[in-house]
Amino acid sequence: MPNDLSDASADPSALAALPGLFSEESRVRAFAAVALGAGSDAEVARVAGLSAKETAGALRRLREQGVVAPGEGGGLVVAHGRFRDLARAAR
Repeated sequence: MPNDLSDASADPSALAALPGLFSEESRVRAFAAVALGAGSDAEVARVAGLSAKETAGALRRLREQGVVAPGEGGGLVVAHGRFRDLARAAR
């Protein structure tokens, strides 16, 4: 699946950082927009109701943590594999 991008280095500190990642409303809104199919920064901003600056900051953090990644066509996708890796690391 194109959304199964993951970072094999799922360590416990990455798992601990996840709640903080979603503690900011702009990041939650940006993530939700990507999950609903927004494939570009501009689409994320429009769907999430965020300014360009808010969108850029939110997507930067989401990309840094590996939960949003470039898809096969270059658009944004949720990295479902990253969540699987984090769940395995928590066991």
